[in-house]
Amino acid sequence: MMSGLKTKVDCMNYYQARELQDENGKGIGKFHYTVQNDNRIWPVGYCSRYLDPSDDPYWTEEAKAEHRNFKDKYHGPEGHDSKLDACNCYREYELDRLRFYDERTLTQKPSQLQLCQMPDCENYTASCASVPGRMHDWILCTDHLNRESVEILYPKSEFSSFGSG
Repeated sequence: MMSGLKTKVDCMNYYQARELQDENGKGIGKFHYTVQNDNRIWPVGYCSRYLDPSDDPYWTEEAKAEHRNFKDKYHGPEGHDSKLDACNCYREYELDRLRFYDERTLTQKPSQLQLCQMPDCENYTASCASVPGRMHDWILCTDHLNRESVEILYPKSEFSSFGSG
């Protein structure tokens, strides 16, 4: 341990549906899905404002086009009537951004296969579905490599609160 150094490292993000507050800090009965880090809280997913990435040099043209496809789902300051509605809104946001990695298109043969996570499926696979930038991966055989399967494996109840580093 280094003496004389005082550092605070809090790289954990806490995702949760939270009630919106008025200027006096009193809840107003409306909710957003949010993230908290270093005592700051802000809305995420479709609960945030839509930002057009046109002039952002870090976005690929493909990513810009995909982002624009969901423009009408962003609702900014309008809150949801319940925590569950806010959670479902963020779930929809993540499901809209799913990426599928099909073992049939891998350039390198996988060293290990895993059992598909769908109930009653006995297929082994190297395919998976993932939400970019999050810690969510689902091992799915090619028969189940679709949004509908992920919706079954990623139930709404899991969205109440979770963290990621």
